[in-house]
Amino acid sequence: MTGIQKAHASETLVNTFGSVPGTQTYLCKPLGTQGNFCMGLSGDIWKDNDEADPNHDIFGADMHIIAHNATTAQSYVVQISNTYFQFPSQAADLGRFDPQTQSVSSQSPVTLAYSGISISLLLPAKSTTAVSSGGGGSGNLTYTWTVNDDTSDEFCLSTCRQGVLGSHADFGTVVQVPEAFSGFTVQFNAQVFVTYLCQVMVDGTTCYGTQYNLSESPTGPDPDFRLSGPASISEAPCSTTVTTTTATADPNFFGNISFSDSPHSGFTTRVSPTSVELQPGSSGSTSYSITAPCNPNAEGTYSWNIIGRTTLGTNLQHSWAISVSVPGISVSYNQVLGWAEGPHNYSNVTIAINGLLHNTTSVNGVLALAVTNTTRGYGIGSSSTAYTRTFDINYPSSGDVKFVLGTNFRPQSYQGLPFNVSAAIKIHQGIVTIDLNRALDVNNDRVVDVNDINEVYVNQFQTCYGTGPYTNTSPCRDDIASGIANSMDGQIEVHDLLAVEIHEFWDYKT
Repeated sequence: MTGIQKAHASETLVNTFGSVPGTQTYLCKPLGTQGNFCMGLSGDIWKDNDEADPNHDIFGADMHIIAHNATTAQSYVVQISNTYFQFPSQAADLGRFDPQTQSVSSQSPVTLAYSGISISLLLPAKSTTAVSSGGGGSGNLTYTWTVNDDTSDEFCLSTCRQGVLGSHADFGTVVQVPEAFSGFTVQFNAQVFVTYLCQVMVDGTTCYGTQYNLSESPTGPDPDFRLSGPASISEAPCSTTVTTTTATADPNFFGNISFSDSPHSGFTTRVSPTSVELQPGSSGSTSYSITAPCNPNAEGTYSWNIIGRTTLGTNLQHSWAISVSVPGISVSYNQVLGWAEGPHNYSNVTIAINGLLHNTTSVNGVLALAVTNTTRGYGIGSSSTAYTRTFDINYPSSGDVKFVLGTNFRPQSYQGLPFNVSAAIKIHQGIVTIDLNRALDVNNDRVVDVNDINEVYVNQFQTCYGTGPYTNTSPCRDDIASGIANSMDGQIEVHDLLAVEIHEFWDYKT
């Protein structure tokens, strides 16, 4: 007889025992002069893994009464009485047990199922009575069966036969216990009487047989602990998130739990403290910090396990999976400007840039730029919204990125030139910095370069810087009297142009 088959992966075999000669699980006795007849007992305890009820655990138990006919006898009657499962008082009846009270002429297969428990049973034939008592209170929870062969030939006056069981018969039940209840004992007991001869005497019928008392008391799950913590977090590149991982002891567990992990490449983690001491039913927590990589293309979702294991004795180990999401680069910028240029005052002009950039093999996404003002300044219209635009960013780089978002917001300088306000954006290791600049793309060729400075110089100071196309054909000035108009002259002129803030010259992508 093989053990009960596990139906699916949502149940775990907690304990099992087989028929072992020399113990109360396997007995051989003579049937008169017909030789030995052997009976065996085996069983299993299962645990439901579905955890549908957060306050209770579900357990199933199955018992197999096994007949081993080691004799030449061909006729006998089997009666089963006082056969039971006994659970501790913390267990509660769920109304799921087999066989139910029945009267059938042959053995029948059934599946005993509840939640994630699914057990295949071959039930005995004939009359069966099941009784449950106690459970959840002061008394134990007990399921008892009695099986009688009620054929007309039960006294073997002609030919006896095996009516109750062939090679084996099965019994099973499913109960619930409080969450994390462990280390409990389930008593398995079977009483079997095998009748091999009945004689009719003057004062009645006398029957002869042999009684087998089989028993075993396996335990439920060993004392254990469990881990808990956040299943997922989200953090930006280079940032650190501190979480808590908790180890909770079952009511019968005590010991030290050490923590370790196996983070994804690029992440830095720290556990403090590295171990906790648990008493029965208690909890201990550790701080678990996770720092995302500063790699600019770290965007994605990563998973690994936090592991807790006992430091002595039972060598138990459990893991807790955590998922870390590194989002795209969030841009949220809001700057209020106020300045005076000669006789012109500007105040409460707001530049806002918002959006999300993805940084994988390229930097891409959408940024929205808006310029608003609440006061009227020279060269600024009365409308509260001076400029809005949405930029589709697609920059072919996953490293450091520099680009400029331009506006047509052009407050006039005291020199008489209307210079655009632009936003210079730099992304380094996933960190965004934004500088507001004046007069970057002066000639509106969508590239910030030396020609923009040339345009300012030629128009305003009749000088030139380097070589390139100029919009004014006036001669270049030799401001430092070096005998040649060159870049050194421009270095002086740029300090004179107070309204222009020149930072770095970057590619201007829109």
